[in-house]
Amino acid sequence: GVRVANLEKKADNVKITGQVRARYQSHEESEDVADLRTRLFVNGQINDNWSYTGMIENVQTFTDQKVKNDKGDLVSDGKGNAGEDKTELKRAYLNGRLGGLDVVVGRYNEVVSTGNVLDIDADGVKVSYGKDVKVSASVFKAAGDEVTAEPSDRLYVAGVESQIGVFDVYANYFKASEAGLTFDAKTGKAVVKGDKEVYNVGLSFDVAKDLNLGYEYMWGDKEYNKEVSKDGYVVSLAYKGAGEEVGSYGLHATYFDQPVNAFIKATTDAEQFTGKGGYEGFGVGMDYTLAKNITLEVNYYDTEAKVGNQDDQLIYSALLFNF
Repeated sequence: GVRVANLEKKADNVKITGQVRARYQSHEESEDVADLRTRLFVNGQINDNWSYTGMIENVQTFTDQKVKNDKGDLVSDGKGNAGEDKTELKRAYLNGRLGGLDVVVGRYNEVVSTGNVLDIDADGVKVSYGKDVKVSASVFKAAGDEVTAEPSDRLYVAGVESQIGVFDVYANYFKASEAGLTFDAKTGKAVVKGDKEVYNVGLSFDVAKDLNLGYEYMWGDKEYNKEVSKDGYVVSLAYKGAGEEVGSYGLHATYFDQPVNAFIKATTDAEQFTGKGGYEGFGVGMDYTLAKNITLEVNYYDTEAKVGNQDDQLIYSALLFNF
């Protein structure tokens, strides 16, 4: 009886959850993508102040990657991507309190504010302090992900967020060493030009019941691409949102004006044209709860490069199964 009680006590300390995403992306100017992503989360409670989170991710690719030939037609790149299966330990981190500080250390997902400047898997540490006014700082390396065109040596982020009246406000500073990139027109390859620094400020508020308006302004302190501005902005409008209740839904619309000088790696699925000076355009979409723990997402993006006349239209659709 004592052994069973101890076993049940330990079992309560560990929780396994998951998500399966079936995704299809249809691009006008590049290859379509179809894949199935499975994520398993392991959460373990160490004590009252500390916990552990791990995430194993498997991605099954159903489509071959394609490239444009000399005639401009999309053809297979010959690598036979269809049928590939990849499994990785994508996250493994500790979360807890140290004195009055909230601490995250390990491999985690770093999404700063809206993610319009930076959304990346990180190997490092993040500390934050405060409730009404929250201040945070982090230092990390890219965890096998890409910052513009290749992993940065070091990334530093400092930020503050609060609520002032009806406004949720935030401000952040970003520095990515060896991430300021230009592109060699002859070779088509990225050339590292040194550190990249970006600042952003933003706010959001409810303009009506269930209707939220957001505005974000970002600027870079260096002109890595002298053909585009150092300033960018994003405007977003969101109505409601899909929740646990079957039939609940959300609608959203976003306008982007983001030169490459003013972001590092944005969270959007839209084509970002990093090698063409950044992107400008809009996105609209919806999410809908089809059944318990099953959500449908559909988005449409229309973006164009800041340099040249290249553009892309994307229809993004995904079914999410949570358990």
